[in-house]
Order: sequence, then structure tokens, then C-alpha cells
Amino acid sequence: MNIQSGDATTDNGNHFESRAAGIKSYSDARHAVRQILQIPKVAMSTHNIMAYRFTDKDNNNHEGTDENGEHGAAFTILKDLRQNNINNVIVVVSRKFGQKLGPRRFNHISNAAKSAVQKVV
Repeated sequence: MNIQSGDATTDNGNHFESRAAGIKSYSDARHAVRQILQIPKVAMSTHNIMAYRFTDKDNNNHEGTDENGEHGAAFTILKDLRQNNINNVIVVVSRKFGQKLGPRRFNHISNAAKSAVQKVV
């Protein structure tokens, strides 16, 4: 599986990184997540926020998220995927917590996700 890394950013001691991969099934999604979570920087992160969308071989659409304790963040990624009609992709944004950022953390999460997804689609 080809995992792509997005742009990393740091703000107030928080570090955000992203990874994305092309998928066409739940099996692909599980495989990608396992592979991504084995990356040392990802494994050491405070939060690993995930969203995916794909269309299966029977033309059924599937999507899902995992907040991993970062309330509202995964939906932000999924909303971006929907609005940009991006399909057949899974993205994981990793956050190493520093200081509280408030709502601006969503901008960092969204930008990190977009930078990785652009390398996949």
C-alpha cells in the first residue's frame, strides 16, 4: 500500500502531521490504518484522527471517521472530503498535543489532511 505524507505544521507546541492512502474497500482501509499507526511518529502522537470515503465494486458509497479523543476533528476532515468530492481515500492526521489551541486546531487538521490527500488523488 502506498502511504503518502502531507505537510507538517507546529503551533504553540502542537505538532500536526498527516498520512493518506488510496482505498477501495474496508479491507484496504484497515490495512492502511495498521500501516500508518506503525509509523513511530504516528504511534507516539496524542491523537490520530481518521476519515475515509470509498465506493465499492457494487457502487455502494462508504464513509466513516474516528475522532480518537479530538472532538469534531474527524468530521472536519470528512466534510472537506465530501465538499471536494474526494473518494477512495483514507486520511489520518496525527496531533502531538502541546498547549490548547481552541478552534484554530481545526484549520491545522484540515490543512494537514488536504496536503496528504492531494498526493493520493
